[in-house]
Amino acid sequence: MRGFLLPKIEGNPMRITVNAPDKECAGVAMSCAQDFIAKKKDDDGTSDGWGYLPKGFNVYVVKKKNGNISATCHRAPIKIQEAA
Repeated sequence: MRGFLLPKIEGNPMRITVNAPDKECAGVAMSCAQDFIAKKKDDDGTSDGWGYLPKGFNVYVVKKKNGNISATCHRAPIKIQEAA
């Protein structure tokens, strides 16, 4: 699932790229991206990449220099053997 376009208030569309192994993970990534967009302000002193840890998932959302957003989701390993 890739390439969602959302209108920006300033006029230029914002592209959100979601990298996820399945639909559920993509939904979690979009939820985290929406939270990032709502809270992240330009030049607010915070990092342009935020990590989220919803239960069972690892999500990393980053704002690129061109203004686009990238959200990557992975399922968190449940057992130690799965992490290897």
